[in-house]
Amino acid sequence: MSRAKEFVENSIHNSKVCVFSKSYDNNCQQTREALNSFQLAPDVLAWIEIENRGDCDEIQDYLKQLTGDKSLPRVFFNGSFVGGAEDTLRKKQDGSLERNLEEIGAIDHFTTWS
Repeated sequence: MSRAKEFVENSIHNSKVCVFSKSYDNNCQQTREALNSFQLAPDVLAWIEIENRGDCDEIQDYLKQLTGDKSLPRVFFNGSFVGGAEDTLRKKQDGSLERNLEEIGAIDHFTTWS
């Protein structure tokens, strides 16, 4: 198994919510805003910026094998591919993103802000 493939597999299977992103990409920024609009529990979100990694191209090639597209972001919940920016933003708008986050236990209902 290549290092890039191993990195991707470990990342998506060790996080409730895993997003592969490039920090300067507008679609990635919109996806981050959508996810950050929910009170996510601590340590559920692995947000991985890949643009400065030496294996960036290999990661995107493997993401294409997994998801059919190498565009970013690539969003995974509990190891399953959810979609890209358009899918995530549509799910936020129709309410299913919140339901999906609830189902996987990613939303924090216990932290109180003072």
